[in-house]
Amino acid sequence: MKKSFLPLAFILASCSDMVSSEEEIIAGSLPDGFSVEQYIEINPDVKISQIALDIKNKNLKTSQATPIGSSRRVALCQSFLSDAELFEDIYLNYLNCPKRGWNPEQKCNFPVNNVNYNKENSCNIRGCWSGGWDTPYCQEYADIFECEDALGPGHYCCSSKEADQYDIKPLKNNQGKVSNLKSLSVPSSTAKGSPSIDTTFWSMCAFNLYPEDGVFDLSKVKAYLKNFKYDATLMAKHFLLAGRYEGRAYRYCNNDTDAVRSQDMANYVSVEKGYLWDYSINIKTSKPQFFCLNKSDGKVYRIK
Repeated sequence: MKKSFLPLAFILASCSDMVSSEEEIIAGSLPDGFSVEQYIEINPDVKISQIALDIKNKNLKTSQATPIGSSRRVALCQSFLSDAELFEDIYLNYLNCPKRGWNPEQKCNFPVNNVNYNKENSCNIRGCWSGGWDTPYCQEYADIFECEDALGPGHYCCSSKEADQYDIKPLKNNQGKVSNLKSLSVPSSTAKGSPSIDTTFWSMCAFNLYPEDGVFDLSKVKAYLKNFKYDATLMAKHFLLAGRYEGRAYRYCNNDTDAVRSQDMANYVSVEKGYLWDYSINIKTSKPQFFCLNKSDGKVYRIK
């Protein structure tokens, strides 16, 4: 279940500005069976976005006290991504990017919870490298579940030669390219629609905490990430303000579903820079509708 954390920081910022008690938010508003623990287990990007927002605010204060120029930002990002273990952790567990590569010119061939990021003819998970982490892309199988059914869990689903034709090799062996990192004035995507590798690096560095004393200490950044305290109230607010409209699953399914989530279930909503699909209301009944995640096939279903 993958979706980038980046846009959520703005939503959570709005949540944190709300003057309301947790009891007032939850009472009569959340659907049956809702629990913050299960919601963020299914939607880890919601949880991780709290860190991104906190880091953004802390870095802003640090930059205001001591201005940080472009070259210094590059150097800090390179230092942050120099640790191989942290590099992997940030990409897979903070950016929540898929391990397996995909073709950005086709619809996502794996579960994407927020369908507003799963367009009809493209699959751009913001900030993620379409070459995946360590498993190259292939088109032999329709989706990752079909591949694993045929070849077994974690099996390489295609040859590196097939991945080469899309120029989207896995990121794991590309950490060395951090040394070539430039400022943010780089193309946001490659010719084939995949985010450029610099864009991915900068997305990862959204989790880097600038040093207040000017001396970068990776151990302090690691400690901050490890010990960060999450606000459960903001998680619940996120579902009410965004998750339900995005058609996010808020719990696991319990044999109480009627159909796999599809755009036919949503209202088309025009916004300033495009459109969104609103899944909060059942088009046929005009009543609220909610969704769950089926563990067996990894798909999101509408709850009866």
